[in-house]
Amino acid sequence: MTPKDHQVELLLDNELEDLFLYGTFFRQLQGSMSFSMSMDTGSGEFGGGGGGGDNGGDNGNGDKEPTDGDDGDNGNEADKETTDGEDGDTGDDEPTNGDNSNGAPTGSNNDDGSAVFEKCGISEQDRSSMLLDMLSLTSSMLALTDTSAPQYQARMWLEKDDGAQLCPNQVEEARIIQRYIVGLIYYAFGGNNWTNCRAQGAGSCFQEDSTSIPAIPFLDASHECLWFGLTCTDVPREALPSQRDIVSVDTFSPITSVDISDNALSGDLFAELFYLTKLQELTLDGNKGISGSIPEEIGLLTDLIAVDIDDNKLSGSLPASLYQLTNLEAIDLNSNALTGTISNDIGNLQKLVVVQFDDNGKRSQPAWTVYLHIMISSFIEIFSLFASY
Repeated sequence: MTPKDHQVELLLDNELEDLFLYGTFFRQLQGSMSFSMSMDTGSGEFGGGGGGGDNGGDNGNGDKEPTDGDDGDNGNEADKETTDGEDGDTGDDEPTNGDNSNGAPTGSNNDDGSAVFEKCGISEQDRSSMLLDMLSLTSSMLALTDTSAPQYQARMWLEKDDGAQLCPNQVEEARIIQRYIVGLIYYAFGGNNWTNCRAQGAGSCFQEDSTSIPAIPFLDASHECLWFGLTCTDVPREALPSQRDIVSVDTFSPITSVDISDNALSGDLFAELFYLTKLQELTLDGNKGISGSIPEEIGLLTDLIAVDIDDNKLSGSLPASLYQLTNLEAIDLNSNALTGTISNDIGNLQKLVVVQFDDNGKRSQPAWTVYLHIMISSFIEIFSLFASY
């Protein structure tokens, strides 16, 4: 450790008021806050660079490296084992077609290709090739063709089993990629083990904080903007199953919020998630099983206002690109295993009002050291601005 390095710790006891962000409720964040990091006040750079820590290279590499690696690192062993007869919650409701343990169907709905040709006007083979080319813009070809990878599983669902049957020659590229990414949320985060809104036929699906109001589950044939936990521009929130047809599946409406909390999600925080570039809120708190480091691709979310991934297993250091998200108002990364250094660039986040890093390492020095660091950075910027006149 250099003389410039020292341990900092945030200890903040408070109770935060409800925060409403663009009409989306951001949960009340409260509790004592402690964050142990090594801060380099000289260079302002993170140890380990972009990915950070021991796990930084896994997701935040920018090379579209697959996150499946060996299956143990991806947290998806449970997803690759059949669970029929073993899951007491699902019993006979578990789908039995195909080999996919996530509860999603895996057999083709159009084996003779006639349905594809009827809707898209192209052969099934041409559609498959076009879809693969489009998806390779966000995922590596290796991951898309590795039968054990969640990227491959999401691709196969989109190509063969998705009732929406999107036509890559008729809808815009962004429409295909968004549908693929939300499918990947299901496969990469162990969808068959979720406590709510698994694939259709694999258990119950209710609106958040309800045990009686039904919701539309993941991998449904309806528009993904109507699915549980997802919100899009100009699309009603919390749609009922009876409202499946209110939005055409061929219409593109960007996702602005992913809110799937306390639902037993597990697996690495994959880079493709951050290609939902219109996200304003990302809430995955309380799942206890989301692991890996925060990818550098988080910097793509220039509209992001709130990120809440507390009570999980995130590791490594904060990516440098996080400090470019100047619209951020709230960060809650409590109860993870984050390490590394805090950059001077945190002063860029002028709108930040909620900061929570409780239980992320050993406790050492008081919170005021970090807040002093932020204030000094902001003061230097203001002074430089006036000095330039």
